[in-house]
Amino acid sequence: MARHLFGSIADYVVAPGDSLTVGDITGSQTLLVPDTVVTFWTDATAGSQYTDLLDLTSAAIMSVTTDANGAIPQFYGPDSVTIMYADAGGDRRAVVAVDLGADITTNTTAVASLQGSVAALAPVATSGAYSDLSGVPTLAAVASSGSYTDLSNTPPPGMQVVEKVGGSWPLRATTAPDTARTARWIGPAPAPPAGSGYALDRDMWEDTVA
Repeated sequence: MARHLFGSIADYVVAPGDSLTVGDITGSQTLLVPDTVVTFWTDATAGSQYTDLLDLTSAAIMSVTTDANGAIPQFYGPDSVTIMYADAGGDRRAVVAVDLGADITTNTTAVASLQGSVAALAPVATSGAYSDLSGVPTLAAVASSGSYTDLSNTPPPGMQVVEKVGGSWPLRATTAPDTARTARWIGPAPAPPAGSGYALDRDMWEDTVA
């Protein structure tokens, strides 16, 4: 897993200064607090402290110290952590990793790819025809070769099934294209034809009531 970079241009330790009135509003001036130790936590009020931090030279640190202007220096958080709660002696405030853009792009691309694969399977669910996978980069090999092993890194599924449609048996290749594996034919008599694109010798037939 990767460490994420923390410390944005807006991350400062601040404290209330003198009271000031501007028009009808009275408030406090903002002080940027230098040389302050900042620790980081898993929760806004409780939780546990993150101590597995690295500075920009990859040296191990447990906290950071604000610079002369009160800014929190950049550092690396623990593996895979993208949000922490900074504690400078007052209320804790959330700090978010500043390098999430690449992760967001990668995840968006992955989601789009998955959506495309799911959309490509929809016609198969309706028609039962593997030829409907034509043109889909990852799955098209199944349509052209009839072999489940053409699904990269996907273990072969279990028994193939061919169901009788009305009074006719469909061709085996429509729902059981892998001739290396047994198919189970389900439907009422007469039995599925042997050969010529239908039942193979090792296939099984389950006779059901018409």
